[in-house]
Amino acid sequence: MRIALLADVHANLEALLAVLRKIDSSRVDEIWCIGDIVGYGADPLACLQLIRQNCSLVVQGNHDIAATLPHTPDNFTLNAHIAADWTRRQLNEESLAWLAALPVEQKRHRLHVFHSSLIYTNAYITSREEAQANIRFMEQYPNTLGGFFGHTHIPCFIQEPGLFRNMHTATHILVDPEKPFLANPGSTGQARNRSPKAWFAVLDTQDSFLQFFAVSYEIGIAQRKILEAGLPAFLAERLEFGI
Repeated sequence: MRIALLADVHANLEALLAVLRKIDSSRVDEIWCIGDIVGYGADPLACLQLIRQNCSLVVQGNHDIAATLPHTPDNFTLNAHIAADWTRRQLNEESLAWLAALPVEQKRHRLHVFHSSLIYTNAYITSREEAQANIRFMEQYPNTLGGFFGHTHIPCFIQEPGLFRNMHTATHILVDPEKPFLANPGSTGQARNRSPKAWFAVLDTQDSFLQFFAVSYEIGIAQRKILEAGLPAFLAERLEFGI
């Protein structure tokens, strides 16, 4: 089984299209989306429709939830708040209902898929201790292979004992099938690892490896759309620097 995993699309249509083209040439069996389809970018409806068409598993991210609420949560930054309010106005009732109905976690093929954390709502897995807590949670379930999360926008791989590796370039990692792992495929639409590219990963469960991909896309077009939509300029600028 070969599974393509993407996360944090954030309404960046140019990045999503580039990733889907690369996935199409990568011989995968399924495509999974690990949340935050919308928010920040200028093409929420188009990205949502593409995810629905191409992904066999989708979980809900915090920006997806925010779009379905009457008011944006107070814990959002100012730029995120402005983008969430704008996004809500771009989506039709049917799309909002689909987002609202998404699960926050799914389990398939011995894998746990969730956006932020299995332990605390909207928590960020950024340390070995946070990763270990989530791995211990997964170990409650028999025959668990591992788990995938998003939210941090930083591609990484964690496996006991003690391996915690953030990715700054595309790479290939061997997975020990006897020890549960955690991995973040990176952000498709708004990378924050100093890489101005669209990230995703492919897990091969038969040969036990995880491959990270970083794909170039038309950043200038995505930036122009953000500015033309009247969204904060920083949301366009950060795409160029991967921050």
